[in-house]
Amino acid sequence: MRLIPAQFVKPYVKSNKTDIIDAEAIAEAATRATMLFAALKSEEQADFQALHRVRDQMIGTRTRLINQMRAFCLEYGIALRQGAGLF
Repeated sequence: MRLIPAQFVKPYVKSNKTDIIDAEAIAEAATRATMLFAALKSEEQADFQALHRVRDQMIGTRTRLINQMRAFCLEYGIALRQGAGLF
């Protein structure tokens, strides 16, 4: 199995996006001698990437909650500094 990044297949799409046209573009791109294929990830790399995505989601959720709490406090006239752990 070989992975082709979408950015390299895009130039071979001839018209509007449909499954058949996409399949033709992938087949055309795969036959090119100069095509650059993406490397397959090991299980460790996939796990590491999943951990980073979960961490990014947790940081985003924490930031949203902090901003929401600051907004609620501002409605009652209590001004708080920005940032986590500064209360």
